[in-house]
Amino acid sequence: MRAFCIVAVLAGVGIAPARAQDEVPAPPTVAPGTPSAPATAVQTEDPTADPRGPSLVEATEPAAPTRLPVLESPTRRVPPPPEPTEAALEEALPPTLDLPQWRVRAGGGVGIATGGETLVWGRATQEVDVQPRELQFLEFGLAAAQTVGPATIVQAGVRAGAFAWFCDEGDVRCQGAIDLQAGVRAGGADVAFDLGANLDLRLLIGEVFEVSLRGGFFSVDLVSFVNLTGQAGIAF
Repeated sequence: MRAFCIVAVLAGVGIAPARAQDEVPAPPTVAPGTPSAPATAVQTEDPTADPRGPSLVEATEPAAPTRLPVLESPTRRVPPPPEPTEAALEEALPPTLDLPQWRVRAGGGVGIATGGETLVWGRATQEVDVQPRELQFLEFGLAAAQTVGPATIVQAGVRAGAFAWFCDEGDVRCQGAIDLQAGVRAGGADVAFDLGANLDLRLLIGEVFEVSLRGGFFSVDLVSFVNLTGQAGIAF
């Protein structure tokens, strides 16, 4: 009986190591929150890799083609710009002054004789002028004058001349004019044809009032007169 127990014990001891070798121990469990050990990376060789090493030629994207500047042909003709229309030319012109056409003026001054006993004579003038807008720089009118000294010389006739504006200060505009007067003269020895010329410097104020300074000349028989006259008038 003792021998049987010994054999049974020996048999159990022999089986236990065999079972220990056959069983694979399970991986140890890690408690939550415990840092894990770093895993060891296993590098395997690529069987398709080039044993000579990496290639020196790298794939690159194709460069964009270089654009050369386009030069104009020396024989290329540039078309001329279109000619402006009549309406565009009219718009580019300065606006025409829309000012009163009619003038009524009167004045007084002196007539200075170039010969004779009395050199300074008194002189009075009366005039009506029109400056048509359609003609822009021409004026026409009727005029009368009286020169008083040792005798009275009366002149009457028609006037024609030209004028130009040379300053514009808002309510005050400057005008220069030159005209010829032809008509009849009475006084002195007889009634005769009369011809004279005048140069005016005028100021138009507020397009209503006009003041002017005039220099001119006329002749009676063989005596010539130079006159200097100041005038005032109304424009409408």
